[in-house]
Amino acid sequence: MPGWILLDHALHGREAAQGSGQVYQLDETTAAAVLGQVEQWADAFRQYGGFAEPVPVAAEVLASDRALTLSGRRPVAGRSPAQG
Repeated sequence: MPGWILLDHALHGREAAQGSGQVYQLDETTAAAVLGQVEQWADAFRQYGGFAEPVPVAAEVLASDRALTLSGRRPVAGRSPAQG
């Protein structure tokens, strides 16, 4: 359950921040934990409409962007991988 809470807060927190014009960044340790949860649950969430199909992304993106794209979300356009 704690993993789901982390995943939920990270993905929806990012959406809330983006929608309100704020920047949302995760440190790499947290992003790696979120990515692990997305990898674990992506197929199940997709089966029930919680995630869209994965978005193609370059191999060198940050864990936070990989978690977003694996969950069917798009990273912020125009941001370089180093900007988190």
